[in-house]
Amino acid sequence: REVKKLERAGSLVRAQERIENDPDLKSKLETAHHSIPALRAHMIPQEWIAKLRTAKPEELEAVQLSPKAAMIVFETGLIGISLNKAAEVKCLHAHLGDYLMRGDINPIGPLVVEDLAGQGVNVSGTDQCWKECDVQEGP
Repeated sequence: REVKKLERAGSLVRAQERIENDPDLKSKLETAHHSIPALRAHMIPQEWIAKLRTAKPEELEAVQLSPKAAMIVFETGLIGISLNKAAEVKCLHAHLGDYLMRGDINPIGPLVVEDLAGQGVNVSGTDQCWKECDVQEGP
């Protein structure tokens, strides 16, 4: 909920502006996006990867996969960002999650944590903080 509030308050736009004005941050974000296809390939069983790379569209549809599945898996960054647009900030939730899972490879995550802390949100976590997440609440 708190990240959604940040997005509504303009943090997404401010993060994009920082990326556009800081070549080092921009490079780090591009690296983060470009590393996602390899991460996906590592997480997906190899037989599925082979199928995605070689299957005809009708074969993918037969197993309820979009013909775009291979393109998404192998040719997009975090949250489906085109690798041609790897300097774009699209969703603070995704960047925060990526940062929490992979660390400093994603330069937007620390900015989100900084903004959350600036809003008075306890970013240290507790054994009860999970109760603040409302999975029933939509975006």
